[in-house]
Amino acid sequence: MLLSLSYNTALFLYGLLHLPLWLWQCARHGKYRSSFLARLGFGLPMAPPDAKRVIWIHTISVGETRAIIPLFERIKEEWPEAKIYISTITETGHAEAKRSLPGADGYFYLPLDFSPIIRRAINRLRPDLLILAESDFWLELLKGVRRRGGKTLLVNGKISNRSERGFSRLRFFSRPLFAELDKLCVQNDLYAERFHNVGIPDAKITITGNLKFDATQVALSVEDKNRWRSKFKLASDDRLLAIGSTHEGEERLILDQLEKLWAPLPKIKAFIAPRHPERFESVARLLSDRGIPFARYSSIEEATGEEKVLLIDTIGLLPTLFQLAECAIIGGSYLPGVGGHNIFEPIQAHIPVLFGPHMEMQPDLTHLVLDAQAGIQSPPEQLEEILLNLLNDPNSQPLYRERAETLDKEARGSADRSFAHLQNMLD
Repeated sequence: MLLSLSYNTALFLYGLLHLPLWLWQCARHGKYRSSFLARLGFGLPMAPPDAKRVIWIHTISVGETRAIIPLFERIKEEWPEAKIYISTITETGHAEAKRSLPGADGYFYLPLDFSPIIRRAINRLRPDLLILAESDFWLELLKGVRRRGGKTLLVNGKISNRSERGFSRLRFFSRPLFAELDKLCVQNDLYAERFHNVGIPDAKITITGNLKFDATQVALSVEDKNRWRSKFKLASDDRLLAIGSTHEGEERLILDQLEKLWAPLPKIKAFIAPRHPERFESVARLLSDRGIPFARYSSIEEATGEEKVLLIDTIGLLPTLFQLAECAIIGGSYLPGVGGHNIFEPIQAHIPVLFGPHMEMQPDLTHLVLDAQAGIQSPPEQLEEILLNLLNDPNSQPLYRERAETLDKEARGSADRSFAHLQNMLD
């Protein structure tokens, strides 16, 4: 009781202190406009009174949502009568859930974890099973689901070194929090050890691998690729780079290298897909200020074919772009603070992936890709030289493609292992 009161009070004070910033971001950048009221508990779905099996899947943003696809498909196949509801934190994650997890019975933003608000969501859904993806832990949510008789499962579980230290220092909070998880399916030995170190019994922890390795991409046919190239006004000899999930400051660093590359390789064109939609305008201004010819995906019909950059001002298109490109560059890794993103998506398209030195949040993916020699990690100032060698050497790309394809096939299997534990909890 005392912990719950302290937790809710801390959340309230945090929200009160950050409210001016959230309102400013809403007014200035349009952030939170579609999610603000929803996170206060408005517009929640309701499970039918006669629902016999209700499954609530919670993800955070785009990456976690895409990772859950193979597990979602297995659930739909095994229990077609089940009611499945998807919650997310971010607006991009919400849009991605609707796009990549079709057929769910409801999509909504996770309400704030205040007892009265989250309890209302739980009472409306009455979940038999709550599935959390990766590392989003909420005390009142977990406690409320179990009090109603539901079970709780973490899939694709991970925990950063920083979070491990924080939870270890706050044992009075972390022990009751993680006690509300019935089962943890984690990605690898490192994360299993970290969860153990914060006080979770080994009997609750199982290593099942990374669900992102099982996410399937719809393979584009030659005709599909030609249609996309035509849509982008590309010439037959244009060569493409896909630059995805970039953050503030990274576009500038990468463009510095591309401008050097365009002299020896003038037919190179780059897709640039910023991580967050609220940054689309600032990246457009950067390109304009540097005098780089570019077109926006949202107005691609205005493209002339002379552009050097195609600014992807939408979400959900990267899997397609990776299949059109010769090479991928993944942001969130060239400057400190983010810790990297999913570098395995380009591997699934069987193309080489380049990424920066700051991959602190993705140690397993980093080691996997580097050990397979399917990608290259480097500081940004080396990109021009690496790309020049990669794109000029006729033997280099086929070798990287072969390694990527092999790695893609060998890494699969997490969805089956995770589903087996899920099945045991519901049967």
